[in-house]
Amino acid sequence: MKSYPNKINQLKDKLFSLVAHDLRSPLNTLKGVMTLFKGGDINEESLKSFVPQIEENVGETLNMLDNLLNWAKSQLEGFHIKPQQFELNELIHQNFRLMISEANKKDIKLINNLSIKLLTKADKEMINLVIQNLLHNAIKFTLPGDRIVVDGAYLNQFVMLTISDIVTGK
Repeated sequence: MKSYPNKINQLKDKLFSLVAHDLRSPLNTLKGVMTLFKGGDINEESLKSFVPQIEENVGETLNMLDNLLNWAKSQLEGFHIKPQQFELNELIHQNFRLMISEANKKDIKLINNLSIKLLTKADKEMINLVIQNLLHNAIKFTLPGDRIVVDGAYLNQFVMLTISDIVTGK
């Protein structure tokens, strides 16, 4: 059996890996815009047109950081599930907004096929982390020009959510 300090170190390593993975892309986008402005490649008027998108990316990044920190806290305090009722389409939409620039860089189209509100009862933060990681990995391993599709349905008393990459043959 592993000792308590080893488990803490493994948790710390896992957390740092998640934080680096999930925060890197939005922060790199922000840095890129700032570098372009500082270098004179875009003027102040053009920069103003980016402000709404930057503001949204920063807000989503802060939300993601809060989720990660809450998850880390729950891991350190012990595994406590906090179930609540929420709508999955909302989480998918938030994560698509967060990852759209990363997908656009690879010419990957993100498609949300959740046509109905899928209400579920689960730990929202944990489900959000799972969705974030699945979408990040899907973007990372999907070929340029392909699509990532999210589908979902009720299956008896459960909700089934699928995230698939679809080859378009480009």
